[in-house]
Amino acid sequence: HMVEYLLEQQRLTREEGYWRLSGDLTTDVVPDTLQRLILAQFHSLPSEQQQVLEAASIVGPVFSAASVAAALQRLPEVIEENCDRLVQHGQFLRELGVATWPDGTVNSQYGFRHALYPEVLYQRMSAGRRVRMHRAIGLCEELGYGAQAGERAAELARHFTQGHDIPRAVQYLLQAGQNALRLSAHVEALSRFTQGLTLLTAQPETPERTQQEVGLQIGVGVAQMATKGF
Repeated sequence: HMVEYLLEQQRLTREEGYWRLSGDLTTDVVPDTLQRLILAQFHSLPSEQQQVLEAASIVGPVFSAASVAAALQRLPEVIEENCDRLVQHGQFLRELGVATWPDGTVNSQYGFRHALYPEVLYQRMSAGRRVRMHRAIGLCEELGYGAQAGERAAELARHFTQGHDIPRAVQYLLQAGQNALRLSAHVEALSRFTQGLTLLTAQPETPERTQQEVGLQIGVGVAQMATKGF
């Protein structure tokens, strides 16, 4: 399906005996035929399992039962029961074992069987539902990781950005940029700091905002000196 779609769009061409892809292949490139196939499978499921899969698509290709439970305001046991049924029937999900969060929360973990599943399901939801779920998941994971939340700064920044919680989003973008600097991932760090500065433009002038901006600007300077020179 993907190859036929790319050929039709003239994004896959034959050059000197090799196939060449023009442009970036992002996850939002899903042929209509494949979307219809995925959605047909999705609509054949009970409504409760549909809701679980939609919430799971907000978390990402790999997710924990506790995060989905927070998005749907359900008990984790209910989420696990529905996920286990999907795993047993070989539909959408596979089981990935158990993980324990720093606050002691024991999580069953699952993953989508293909990366296109969460992409299609995510796009079918209304913008308002996505915002609410992103925020609920971010708050749940922030609480669950506690003092170690900074280690998941990039993921939390994504949830709070999409959840329109700008102060938290900027906080974790700053942390994510600093994490990237420690790993000498200067291009990634620059992207995080720049995104944080863009979000700050919509915030009112306060001492906290100024302090965050100073931290982000310093991070930009460090990343640019490493990539472009003094």
